[in-house]
Amino acid sequence: MRARYMLKARTRHTETPLDSSRQLTRRYVVALLLVATAATTGFLTLYFSIKREETAATVINVAGRQRMLSQRIALFINQLQAQPNDATLQQKTSKTIDLFETSHRGLILGDADLDLPSLTHVPTRDIYFGDIALDERTRTFISLARTALSQAIASGIIDADVLEDINTDAAGPLLNALDSAVASFARESRSAIQNLETIEATVFIFTLLLLLAEAFVIFRPAVKRVQLAMYRVLKAEEASHKSARDRQLVLDAVSHELRTPLGEIMHAVASIPPEKVGPEVMEQLSRINRGCDDIANSVTAVLNYVSLETSMNAPRPEPINLYVFLDGLVERLAPQARAKNLVLYHQSDDAAAPNDWFIKVDKGILSAIVTKLLHNAIQYTTEGRVIVRSQLTEKDADWLSLKIDVADTGQGIPQGELDTIFDAFEAAARTGQTARGLGLGLSYARAATKQLGGTLTAVSTRGLGSTFSVTIPVEKAKKPDTTPVNLDETAQDKSAGLKCLVAEDNPVNQIILSRLLEREGHHVVSVDNGKSAVSEAARMRFDVILLDINMPEMRGDEACRAILEQAGDHTPPRMVAVTANTLPEQIAGYHAAGFQAVVGKPIDNEKLYDALVGLRPVGQEVTNIDL
Repeated sequence: MRARYMLKARTRHTETPLDSSRQLTRRYVVALLLVATAATTGFLTLYFSIKREETAATVINVAGRQRMLSQRIALFINQLQAQPNDATLQQKTSKTIDLFETSHRGLILGDADLDLPSLTHVPTRDIYFGDIALDERTRTFISLARTALSQAIASGIIDADVLEDINTDAAGPLLNALDSAVASFARESRSAIQNLETIEATVFIFTLLLLLAEAFVIFRPAVKRVQLAMYRVLKAEEASHKSARDRQLVLDAVSHELRTPLGEIMHAVASIPPEKVGPEVMEQLSRINRGCDDIANSVTAVLNYVSLETSMNAPRPEPINLYVFLDGLVERLAPQARAKNLVLYHQSDDAAAPNDWFIKVDKGILSAIVTKLLHNAIQYTTEGRVIVRSQLTEKDADWLSLKIDVADTGQGIPQGELDTIFDAFEAAARTGQTARGLGLGLSYARAATKQLGGTLTAVSTRGLGSTFSVTIPVEKAKKPDTTPVNLDETAQDKSAGLKCLVAEDNPVNQIILSRLLEREGHHVVSVDNGKSAVSEAARMRFDVILLDINMPEMRGDEACRAILEQAGDHTPPRMVAVTANTLPEQIAGYHAAGFQAVVGKPIDNEKLYDALVGLRPVGQEVTNIDL
């Protein structure tokens, strides 16, 4: 019963990717050991077989040379008969006899100098020591040759019987016996070659069978395990992506539904003339406005944080003038600093002229980082100043190191909190200050800095303030060619009456947007859906068309594409998206659809007016723009 329970428990166990990885590793190691063993065995067998074959070739060569040496000895002896006192001939004959004798002894007993093994092949031994008696014939022939050489050296006359025996053996029995030995050695070599081929075939077949066995017994089950694990991982990843998409959709919907009424409230409050209400009412209205602004900022912070957390998009560097860029950020936040009687300014630590500060960086991400740090510094500084310091240091021919410090003269951060201030939803509680917001600003700034390949650090001294330092690598950029702009004409362009088409399905937002444009002297036509906007754009020409993205019947991005397509060869109007969904990837999608500017909700008057700068009414042509 216990065994059955354990079996069921094991059956219910779901194998994890780590289990599959370990199992595959074990199987792979076993497979490698088997292949390595087979390969090593085959190599050693072939190696020694080939060495034996090389030795056999030497034996055949030496045996064949014995045949030639026997004929040469007989020839030299016959020459000594005619020239017995020829010392050179005597020496050649002696050396040939010595080599013949040494080789014979090596073929039988083995000789390391000649690389000859001892004679073990039975058929060949029978030739040397059996009926043919090659060993005895060879020794007899050597003895007769030495006797003839001695006689030639001593008396100059070789005995006729000795000479006849030498010639008879060399031309007959000895020669035939040597031929038989060579043939036997050759047969032995051919047999060894056949054995070698058999070994090769055996090793090949064994290795092939081993690989097939591994494929079916080891790798096929392992592949199935890996496929199953990968399937589970992919399903989990798909579920994770779906969860992230669902979360994004929920946040987008919440953002839209929150920002739209917030914008209505804020613009309604802003439209109340101060002279028609008392100071107490104005104070309450200001509180309402600040509360709406806080909610809008919190929604933006959450959306930005989630977007950065789930975004798979790489940074999109573009050329900017860093000096002008940072000055612009400081100028944008100057009203907040002035409201608290703080001094806010940008200080460069670089000796280069502002016109030489061109770099390539993702402007949107860098702007968000510096803005978050400035907001944080202004919020927690009650008196004194906030300074933005910037420095560019050359790394190589193409890259620079950018360091931006945001320093304040606030009360500082306790040392124990420096490690936690960058955590999400952790607002730094500084002395004498109450933290506002969700505590996502610094967390977002560090994550965004990391996305740019940099670091964000903080140092603080109680009572003296804090300094946040951003260090990122940036690419050098050339100063772009720019055409000077006549400032008087630009001012006239901004104030000139434009023909504007507003497409907004929310009646209140439509009224607010129309009034803001009419207040600047522009002519406004309003519709409540995308299809109507396309129809109006086909009926008459507009300088600018402002489209809400989420509209019935036709979305704003779809209407934008249709309007630009039907413009044909005519100059298209400037397309401006008006939306509460302003995450970086969403803005990139709006630009891809053809929008040239994006205005977020609640509508910021300055951003709305910035989207119209440089436009001229239909019919006006630019004849000269000069500096």
